[in-house]
Amino acid sequence: MTPHELRDGAHDTPGVDRRRIHFAVDVRATADRLWDALTRPESIVQWCYPTRCTLDRLEPGGAYTFHDGDDPADFGEILVADPPRALRFRWRSSEPEPTIVDYRLEAAPDGEVTRITFTCGPFRAGPRWDDLYHRDFTGWVSIVMKLKRLIEAGAL
Repeated sequence: MTPHELRDGAHDTPGVDRRRIHFAVDVRATADRLWDALTRPESIVQWCYPTRCTLDRLEPGGAYTFHDGDDPADFGEILVADPPRALRFRWRSSEPEPTIVDYRLEAAPDGEVTRITFTCGPFRAGPRWDDLYHRDFTGWVSIVMKLKRLIEAGAL
């Protein structure tokens, strides 16, 4: 896996940098198994950062709430839930404005390997956004790689 920036030109708003965190990882698991790990709160707390995760409903308009100790909660408002192919949510965290987190799952023809394509953004221009972009890039790669390790080890 080689993480890389994706500059897709999708936003032409002044002051918006087109940066996206974008990378793909192949995981030895079925798409259904990965979908379960990506969407069930009891699995999310094993591979993501929160100590507690709640989900009101897994459909557009539903939301995840991520709690980590005494820190303010983070939120993921679900925009797309298409099992076992796509999960997209509006991420409200420490960024000055929400970003969009997108997981796409594509099973290989044999069904035993699934590619996760991850995208997060957009990230605006400027020093504060630059710092967040670099922090989030490192964090998201680490989180998705932990998911891969746990799935492939049979822990999820």
